[in-house]
Order: sequence, then structure tokens, then C-alpha cells
Amino acid sequence: MKAFVSGQLGEKQTVRSLYKRLESVGLEITHDWTRTDNILDKMGNKDECGIRAEKDITGVVDCDV
Repeated sequence: MKAFVSGQLGEKQTVRSLYKRLESVGLEITHDWTRTDNILDKMGNKDECGIRAEKDITGVVDCDV
């Protein structure tokens, strides 16, 4: 079973902790947005934001829960 976890940028550590728990019970994370570089440095770059949004959407579409 596959999962996608959404959260605020400031919640990266909490989401990473949740990822570990989900993986420990056999779930696969479809897109780990917490492992990308600092998005706040890229917010002014529309192309970069578009790429990241596509990865997030794909992660949601590919998940079961």
C-alpha cells in the first residue's frame, strides 16, 4: 500500500517521523517532499515551483491512502 503525507514546510521533522512509522508497518511513501532542498530559496522561481507541484500531485495520484 502506498501513502502520501502532506504538511506545512515547518513540519518537515514531524512528517519525516510519520514516514518512518508508516514505513515500519509496510507502507511505501509515494513522494518524500521533505528531502528536497530548501524550497523557500526557490519560491520566486515559477518553473521550479511547477516542477515541485507536479511531483506532489503525482505523489497524491499514486497513493492508496
